[in-house]
Amino acid sequence: MGNPAGRVRIRGLTEGVLFVSAISLLVLSAAGAGAQFHRPGGEGHGELAEVERLIDSLGSGPVDQGAVKALGARLDRLALLHPLSQRVPLLTHRLARTAGDNAGAALAFNRVIAARPMDPSVYYTRGVWLVEQGRIGSALTDFQKSLDLGREELIHIFTLCFRIFGGHFASFEWIIPDDGPTMEVVARLLADNGLLDESLRLYNKCIEEQPRRADLYHLVALGWFRQGAYEASLAAAGQALALEPSSPVYLQHQGDCLLALGRLEAALERGRRLVAGDPLDARGYLLLARCHTAAGNERLVLQAYREGLKHTGKKAQFHRLIGDIHLAAHRPGEAEPEYRAALAAHPPVKEKQRALYGLGICLEQGGRSEEAAEVLRQALHAGEGMLPWLDHNVSKALERIETT
Repeated sequence: MGNPAGRVRIRGLTEGVLFVSAISLLVLSAAGAGAQFHRPGGEGHGELAEVERLIDSLGSGPVDQGAVKALGARLDRLALLHPLSQRVPLLTHRLARTAGDNAGAALAFNRVIAARPMDPSVYYTRGVWLVEQGRIGSALTDFQKSLDLGREELIHIFTLCFRIFGGHFASFEWIIPDDGPTMEVVARLLADNGLLDESLRLYNKCIEEQPRRADLYHLVALGWFRQGAYEASLAAAGQALALEPSSPVYLQHQGDCLLALGRLEAALERGRRLVAGDPLDARGYLLLARCHTAAGNERLVLQAYREGLKHTGKKAQFHRLIGDIHLAAHRPGEAEPEYRAALAAHPPVKEKQRALYGLGICLEQGGRSEEAAEVLRQALHAGEGMLPWLDHNVSKALERIETT
């Protein structure tokens, strides 16, 4: 971050129209960014609203140059009447863009920046427009200026740059401020986009600045775990626990690492410690169940789930998990009441979808195809955000039932 030599090299490579074809769709998703500036104010609000409506109407067909000229004259008059207005130059910019007048659009944006030189969102919005023009280097300069003034647009800027550069973080890393809070946000964004090495590098830089923060070690542990580096993840989880020995989150992660490494007894010991530390917390019972699943001991898996059902508030989840065990063993008669109990416990949407799916398959196994199809349709319409694998399984089950 903050590499001047990198700035010269990157700008030389990217300035111009090289990326226009690749980014034309990206700008459409960011096109609404400028709308946040069109706030009502006291400067001729009624007439400005009318002008804005007329500019919008120009985009619905061939541009009427006579109408553009008339609107331009009205905006010039409003600029004289309201020299401190922020909306007038923004509307002038929109009019120029609609008319294909890039020089006029640039001039109007310069007026906006003159009126609001310390507003980070102005530079972000001009950067989006420069991306549309294929002027990537200039856009990055505006994005950096926006971030220098504030972090309000950080996620938008990261997302747009990530797409422009095809996920090559090094191509725009230099515009990201290297303070701790910003690096944390960017590290999370990198992890969410699958760049785990880059994410871990930034988290480790944050740890150098704040070595007593257990949550940073935990985030590093999660990154290593996602890469399958379980020993490294276990070590990082141990550092987090050393700073916060009573944390159930860090202890559970340590147990998951041990289980992934095949160290079953040590993982079970972490599960027992979790249950002993807080019998009302579901984490311990779930970790114990995962350990017994790895050992192939169905009886102890069911015992862990029943203990969780008895002691925690996660009634829907544990009923559904018990149902899943019976369903996997082709015991629909035992699975059905568990799924119905899960649904009766008013579960959150994702848990409800999973319980409905399990009940549908249970009914199918019991030869009650019409009821099964109805329940599976309920699962599809139970709410937004169904997990992709679950959506696939529900759809395949419905297809199988309806074609038999």
